[in-house]
Amino acid sequence: MTLCTHPATLRSTAELWVRRVLPEGSLRARFARGAIWSLVGTVGGRLFTLLSGILVARLLGKESYGELAIILSTALMFQTFGAFGLGLTATKHVAELRATNPEKASRIMVLSQAVAVATGALCAVAMYLLSPWLAREILAAPHLVDLLRISGVILFFGSLSGAQGGALAGLEAFQSVAAITLSSGLVTVPLTVGAVLWFGLEGAVWAAIAVSALTCILNHVALRRHVIRHGLSMRMSGWWREGRVLWRFSIPALLAGIMVAPVTWACAAMLVNEPGGYASMGEFNAVMTFQNAIVLICTTVAQPLLPMLASYAGKETPALAKFNILLTWLLGLAPCLVLISFPEIAEWLLGSGFAGESFRTTLVVSMLVTTVILFKAGLARVLMARGLMWWGFLSNLVWAAILIGSAVFFVHWGAVGLAGAYLLAYAGNTILVLPFYISRRLLPLATAVSWKTLAIWGSLSALTGLVFFGATLEWRLFLFVATSSVFAVTFLAFRIFR
Repeated sequence: MTLCTHPATLRSTAELWVRRVLPEGSLRARFARGAIWSLVGTVGGRLFTLLSGILVARLLGKESYGELAIILSTALMFQTFGAFGLGLTATKHVAELRATNPEKASRIMVLSQAVAVATGALCAVAMYLLSPWLAREILAAPHLVDLLRISGVILFFGSLSGAQGGALAGLEAFQSVAAITLSSGLVTVPLTVGAVLWFGLEGAVWAAIAVSALTCILNHVALRRHVIRHGLSMRMSGWWREGRVLWRFSIPALLAGIMVAPVTWACAAMLVNEPGGYASMGEFNAVMTFQNAIVLICTTVAQPLLPMLASYAGKETPALAKFNILLTWLLGLAPCLVLISFPEIAEWLLGSGFAGESFRTTLVVSMLVTTVILFKAGLARVLMARGLMWWGFLSNLVWAAILIGSAVFFVHWGAVGLAGAYLLAYAGNTILVLPFYISRRLLPLATAVSWKTLAIWGSLSALTGLVFFGATLEWRLFLFVATSSVFAVTFLAFRIFR
């Protein structure tokens, strides 16, 4: 009889193949378990979020969608201070200490959540008090003051949720994280679309508050279960004695974050103060929906790598080091290549209100930026795992200086100019910090500079340039096939799954 007539034989063969490829206790098996669950939750949850973003953009229109973007961006900026780098603090130290020193791991976990509640509440109050000034003087939109005030609730729940999620990641509870992400995504679409249909822009803000509160509750329930399973405690006395970790890790993580969200917000504020600025902001934010989806999915697949690297305490194998650097970058190349070659896909999804050369050009430039972000993601994980957060802060400081300086000169070109400023910031920062990574042996020279990486960057830059300057559809199709072939050859040559 043939194999297909025996389901039990087929299942047995599959199990043998899985055990051979992913031996029990191996790094590959450990990564695969975390990556699969992270991917299931994030792809499902964030695809719902992407769908929600597209529908809300269609319902609100370009200008109101731009107003929603600046409201949520302002809340995110304040959340950077409220989060205080506590999610990363919990991930690194819980992963590193849960087996060797569970009492200390428990104290740091409790410390992270206690400080998150305090800093989140303080920042929410600060945002409430500053909203009139921000709306009137900075955003040139005094009618948004009430929505800015209530959006402070988002940053409170987001700050606490970050500390909770960091602890779950440190416990490698990726199945629970996946379930939470998927549940939040399932709720987001009907809740947000319904709220926008009934209440417009205000409904979108209240929907974001409801989703952030739900995520916090689900995180708490899951964390209690996993803490008991690992023999830890959420009621550990003396947690304040671990305050030193705030200086060594949380504060530099906070400062590194300050170099991102507030600077991003400042650039958005520059854009909305230009003529037609809110329409340009809506266009840019629509492009960011695609960038965020790609970055989030790729970094979620790689989420298990941070606790794995932290548990090795700087003694990871060369194979793991290469895998960490290349994984997110190589995964993100495919969707970026498609959208660079055929930006009309995104245009069609968003509707006629976003059609035009400006949107397509912004998307093309932003997808090239996305590939640089994904390359840097592996470098950032190395710094976090080694506890080198002050170096991460300096790197982000360089990035922020380049971005602000570029935005001042380019923002009058609208969304395209802001996308160009981001490209200069990410590319310039990467080039400047690479020598440090290589000299400290945080990044293998053969991984950073090789014919394979140069072939990918060269072909991708050439494709982006030709599309930017108006290549026809026929030429773009040809370039897409040629660049895809280069990517396929180099992907196989990297042998990252061996």
